[in-house]
Amino acid sequence: MIVEVTENLAVWRVAVRSPLPQLFDYLPPLGEDSESPQPGTRVLIPFGRRKLIGLVVETAQESFLPTHQLKHAFAVLETCPSLSAHLMRLATWCSDYYHFPLGEVLQTMLPGHLRHAKPPGAKQVAWRLTELGRNSLTVKMRSQKQQGCLAWLGEQRALVTTQQVQEQGFSSAILRILLVKGLVEKDCVQRQDDIGEMPPLVDVVTSQPHTLNDAQAKAVAAITGANGYETFLLDGVTGSGKTLVYLHAIEQCLAQQGQVLVLVPEIGLTPQTITRFQAHLRVPIGVWHSHMTDAERYRTWQQAKSGKLQVVIGTRSAVFCDMPKLAMIIIDEAHDPSFKQQSSLRYLANDVARVRAHDFGIPVVLGSATPPLSLLIAGKYPIHRLRLKERAGVALKPAWSLIDLRGLPVKSGLSEPLLAKMASHLAAGHQVLVFLNQRGYSPALICHQCGEAATCQRCDAKMTLHEHPKRLLCHHCGAHQRDHHRCQSCGSVDLFAAGVGTGRLEQALRQHFPKVSLLRIDRDSVRKKGTLDKMLSDIHSNQYKLLVGTQMLAKGHDFPNLTMVAVVNMDDAFFSADFHAIERLGALMVQVAGRAGRADKPGEVVVQTHQPQHPLLQLLVQNGYHAFAEALLQERKALGLPPYGYMALIRASSPNPDYPLQVLQALVKQTPNTTGVKCVGPLASPMARRAGQYRVQLLIWTDVRKQRHQYLLNARAFLQRLPLAKKVRWSIDVDPIDMQ
Repeated sequence: MIVEVTENLAVWRVAVRSPLPQLFDYLPPLGEDSESPQPGTRVLIPFGRRKLIGLVVETAQESFLPTHQLKHAFAVLETCPSLSAHLMRLATWCSDYYHFPLGEVLQTMLPGHLRHAKPPGAKQVAWRLTELGRNSLTVKMRSQKQQGCLAWLGEQRALVTTQQVQEQGFSSAILRILLVKGLVEKDCVQRQDDIGEMPPLVDVVTSQPHTLNDAQAKAVAAITGANGYETFLLDGVTGSGKTLVYLHAIEQCLAQQGQVLVLVPEIGLTPQTITRFQAHLRVPIGVWHSHMTDAERYRTWQQAKSGKLQVVIGTRSAVFCDMPKLAMIIIDEAHDPSFKQQSSLRYLANDVARVRAHDFGIPVVLGSATPPLSLLIAGKYPIHRLRLKERAGVALKPAWSLIDLRGLPVKSGLSEPLLAKMASHLAAGHQVLVFLNQRGYSPALICHQCGEAATCQRCDAKMTLHEHPKRLLCHHCGAHQRDHHRCQSCGSVDLFAAGVGTGRLEQALRQHFPKVSLLRIDRDSVRKKGTLDKMLSDIHSNQYKLLVGTQMLAKGHDFPNLTMVAVVNMDDAFFSADFHAIERLGALMVQVAGRAGRADKPGEVVVQTHQPQHPLLQLLVQNGYHAFAEALLQERKALGLPPYGYMALIRASSPNPDYPLQVLQALVKQTPNTTGVKCVGPLASPMARRAGQYRVQLLIWTDVRKQRHQYLLNARAFLQRLPLAKKVRWSIDVDPIDMQ
């Protein structure tokens, strides 16, 4: 029943960060007679016993609740909306398509600072030595870290922020200890939210020419000649000069005072992308990624919103950055799975970007050497395919070869034929990349007496052995164990490391090539801020000849002196239960192979495998990615799998092993004969227990998108009514790319 309030008193319909899907009605703050806030404005409201930040979605003259039950908002937190009308429409689409509460979507869009009631970015903590601290500079301390921090602070002439201290390798815990000892004191300083000086404009060493070839020129002309919304697939082989196409297209947008959003898959790609873009475009460029502080991301948000930044480069979440003059969106390496958010709002940045571009009436460019299968068929929106079939300049495609590991002796993952090929390239003064997508020293520690592997106590997974520091680590929940000298099952000390990780591979290569400079790049070796930038710079300057790395090195990097890529192990994907695995394998192999021979030196790609005759592998090596993708599309079409079918996963988890299964079984019983919907499960997830949570999933599979949408609407409503569902965590993953 709708109750009219009054003609003079508006009801604010507010979205709140809550698992409940509805909006909540509030009256204006007591004693205030101002105009109703615009949609997207942050307000402070009472929510149960808490004070929460909500966003006004709309105003009305009526409510579903009687007037006496409506609460008054506490305050309006801003005069101008934090989220524009465009972003509010985008949020509504995300909420509807991904079946996620609107309040949660809106909070996801906001930078961290705007999720709090205090004025964002006004002050920050800064540190300096006390008089006691200065007098203690010459006193020897037990802790070298504390001594080093104290000495560094003593060298500073002004207050330094916590972030500056952390960038020197000293943690916040050390500062707190020194504070308790009275050696340092903290103060508040004004945060700098202006752009400041533009970074130095530099010349970038690149194997690609600065002038466009015919194929690149045609691509730029097509993109810049777009009439309103259009989706372009820039389908170019690795090293074909896709970045140069981006730059020339961006240049024309900037000439018309437009803004451009560029999405990249990895944080590691942003430094080199920014450097190259600045050298070509010569404008300040904003950055957005998860390793930035809330203050840094808020600064980028404000500068982009005000129009001071014409270009923003960021990872997945930058797709929500507020850019009022947005004229083009570019997604580099559009095939990459990191563009899919795997928790909370499970969105795919590619799809969100296309919806956003459609709303603005602007082009969106999806660039990839290995386009995802979904972009290779006609969909709801037409895709204009722009081909760059040849490498730019004098660079040639690398030559591929397979090493059949069957019957060959292998030590630490390396065969003699592979080592011989590496030695040949190194002797010529070239760089070699050894690729293995498994960090750590060894993926398993096994007891020689009982055969049991060290397993995580919270997950159904083996723990990975790491060397520095030496410990067992679960890569799924982060649990670690330093006591790894005895078997968990029988107590034996007769243990051995099975399998090879990047740490073990590094050790073996150092022994085999003791005089060759070697660098390992993986998530363990680049934990400190700025480390990856320094490593990539050292690779470009040819300080290291032998590189060991995971997929962090497989994407987008341009190393002119690198002539060989060695793929140590890639067979796991052939045995995966996830049908996406083989597509990801093909894309990853082509991407990592693309690092070889990008300048005037011929490149070589060598792959070790126990499956040399696998038809898809042979197709990839002999005929290239597009023949490989076409074969996969034929398989998918015959089976009705995406992109020819539409899937969703409904997941449930709980510390109680029975509840998730009972909840999803109840859901299936509630909707037994839904037209056109196939349900697979509920079944235990491939990893049934993770981080102490027992996990069950239900796969929804339809031939028609609308049927999936209707089923999920009904499923979501049922789960919100089901009492047992309140005892589990449940989620809906639309268009899942990870079936784990």
